[in-house]
Amino acid sequence: NAAGGLEWASPAEGEAQTGIIILSIQGGWAHAAPASQSAHAYLRDGEGRLLPISELAPAASGWRGVWDSYAVLDGDYSLVALVPTPDGRLARLERPLTICNRTPVVAWGALREVWRGIQPLVWRAESPTGQPLPATVEYSPDDGKHWVMLARDIGLSGVWLWDTRKTPDSSQGRLRLTACAGDVCAREVSPPLRVDNANRPPAITLLAPSPGL
Repeated sequence: NAAGGLEWASPAEGEAQTGIIILSIQGGWAHAAPASQSAHAYLRDGEGRLLPISELAPAASGWRGVWDSYAVLDGDYSLVALVPTPDGRLARLERPLTICNRTPVVAWGALREVWRGIQPLVWRAESPTGQPLPATVEYSPDDGKHWVMLARDIGLSGVWLWDTRKTPDSSQGRLRLTACAGDVCAREVSPPLRVDNANRPPAITLLAPSPGL
């Protein structure tokens, strides 16, 4: 997201942001812009509304400011800056931004497509400050229409052994992971998966007579 050689130096792209955020723009012709002119930062929400959030003061090779992200709800936004150019115009700079001050972070680890027997479930459940959280795991045999509790408030290890023989077989199964930090909860639903314990081919072993008799 560069405009005329400018780019966001901070915040980092692709990382959820919390608390006080450093806003920094660098590069390009920043050194040639009038030192007395500030840049201005905005937050654009999902409905396209622009919220002014910070004035960025001229700094070495760019502009710099701070913003308290607690002023908005957690969610996905676009960070927009209007930057003065040497010829008196404004350059526009954008970057996707995710705010996560209160909402826990939940994510499944690697999930297989077919489940049989006893298998480990692996996930990540953390508070916005990175502290592990207990999690609740549910299973749906009908693509999310109904949910069956598998385990509630599992410990902080992020691993649990699922005995799939105790749940209904399904070709439209899903798993749901829930973790809460205080009164704020987050959920992650898995892609479709298959639980198949009843339909495996039977195993036959000849015990007698012995070979050759």
